[in-house]
Parts: sequence; structure tokens; C-alpha cells
Amino acid sequence: MKPQTAVQHRPVDLAREHGISPQTVRNYERDGVIPPAERAESGHRRYTLIHASALRAYLALVAAHGYATAGDVMRAVAAGDLDTALRAVDRSHAQLLRDRETLDAVESAAHVLTAAPPPSPTAADRATAADRAGAAERAGAAGRVGSGERAGAVERVGGADRVGAGNRVGGAERAGGADRVGAGNRVGEAERVGLGERAGVVERVGGAGRVGAGDRATAGDRATAGDRATAAERALPIGAVAHRLGVRPATLRKWERAGILRPERDRATRQRVYRPADVRDAELAHLLRRGGYLLAHIATVVDQVRIAGGPEPLAASLATWRERLATRSRAMLTAAARLDEHLRALGR
Repeated sequence: MKPQTAVQHRPVDLAREHGISPQTVRNYERDGVIPPAERAESGHRRYTLIHASALRAYLALVAAHGYATAGDVMRAVAAGDLDTALRAVDRSHAQLLRDRETLDAVESAAHVLTAAPPPSPTAADRATAADRAGAAERAGAAGRVGSGERAGAVERVGGADRVGAGNRVGGAERAGGADRVGAGNRVGEAERVGLGERAGVVERVGGAGRVGAGDRATAGDRATAGDRATAAERALPIGAVAHRLGVRPATLRKWERAGILRPERDRATRQRVYRPADVRDAELAHLLRRGGYLLAHIATVVDQVRIAGGPEPLAASLATWRERLATRSRAMLTAAARLDEHLRALGR
């Protein structure tokens, strides 16, 4: 009896080593990922060291390559088709390499995007800035005009009081002694009344100026805030985005067919409209295209940026992504060792 078949195991013995149930071991046998078990006279399964090494290899392959690839490999080994088994392993390694290249491309693109200067102001942004500057200039001019009007009103009131007082003083000088005293009293009373009237006029004019300036500032603030909100939500047509990137609109439509861009359609005109997130995706695609990446690869990169919610959140998650790839790569090394042990146990 060969050493590989001398030791016999029950399903529970194989299951205990890996923390799985005996029924799971039976299911693996049914699916062909471990060899069929021999049966005792009582009908119970009898597993050997070959079954134990096959189970170790399969579970290691699952951790490294996934259930589908692991099943393909073990069924090919059981059928004696080593070439098919190794080809499946090679495809999985090639996929891991592509994943690493994708990570490098995303990391490079995210670094470029997060370090890039802010985009040039659009025509809408410049118009909004001009509106704000014009509103400020008009408010300043109105303030200067209001100040001049108030100063003129004060001067006219003061001049009228001074003329009136002079006339009354002249009348007092022409009158007699008693009249001069009465006129003097009237002059004093008139001056006090005149001062009170001037103060009231100045106060009313100043209050009106302050209210008017407040109204103008409030209206200007509301208009400026509305302009900013409108500019932030404004969508661009395909021609504007193409001009911004220096490409043809047909290029953007090609990127859309490749799954890179997902612009919405205007409900009225049914034309493509690009919102800020769509413009970001187009800029990233343009950057990677200049680097020589294929459209299918760019679609994967842009999708990762879209899932993360932008370049900044994506950049923060790249370290975790790289750790997952390293874990998978190490698992492939372990799976290769376990598969090699199983093949040696089979004498291949």
C-alpha cells in the first residue's frame, strides 16, 4: 500500500483542519475539486493523504484566485490535464499584473489631478466677476452722490438760516431800545429754531442714505449669490468641453461609447450636457490618453475615480488598494506551493 493511501481520514478529520463542516468536504468531492473518496464496506467515505493535499491546494487557490479559477485548476488536475490547470493560473497572474498597472495609472492620475492648479475661469465665471465689480462700482457711485446731496441740503439750509437771521438783525437795529431787546430775543429764538431744523434735516437725510445703501447692498448680495449658484450648477455642451480639452466632439462621443464618460441629455433638446463631474472625468481621460493608455484601461481608471467620489478621496484609498493587491499576491505564492505539493503527491 502506498504511503499516500495508507492513512485514512473521515470527512470530519479533513474538515477540522480548515475550520469547515464535514458536509462542505462532501460538497467539494461532489463538485470534483477533490478526488472521489473510497467507500468502506459500511458505505462511509474514506479519505487519504491525496484528498488532504487536494483540499489544501483548493482552499489556497480559492484565497488567491477565487472559486471559479480554483475549481478549474483542480478539475483539470484531476483529469490529468496539467497544461489547462497551469494556463488558468497564468491568466489569474496576468490579471493581477493588470490590476497593478491600473493602480499605478490611477495613483499617477490622482496625484496629477490633486496637484494641478485650479482650472482657468470660464466665460460664465468672468461674467459673474464683472457683475460683482459693476455692482460694487454702482454702489460706490450712489454713495458718493448721496453724500453730495446731503452736504448740499445742509449748506442750503444753513444759508437760508443765515440770510433770515441777517434780515431780522437789521430790523432790530432800526427799531428803538425796547424794540431792539424784543428783536434780540426773536433773533435768539430764530437761531435756536434754525439749528433744530438743520439738525432734523441732516438726521433725516443721513437716515435715508443709510437705508438706501443697505437696500442696495442687500440686493447686490442676493444677485451675486444667485450668480455663483447658477455658475456652479451650469452644464456645458459637448462643444464647450471639446474646446476646453482641445479635442473634437467626436472624440468625446467615442469615449462615451467606451464607457469612460456618462453625460446626461437635456430634456428639451436631447443634446449631451456635461456637469462638473463629467468634465472632471473627461479631463482625467484626456490625461491618460496622452499617456498612451487604451480606452478600456482608461474606463477602469475613471470608474475608480467616480466610485471614490473624486481624485482626493481616491488618493486616500490608494494605500488600502495596494495592500489588497499585496495580500492577493502573497496568497498566490502560498497557493502555488500547495498546488506543487499536491502535484508531487500525485507523482507529477
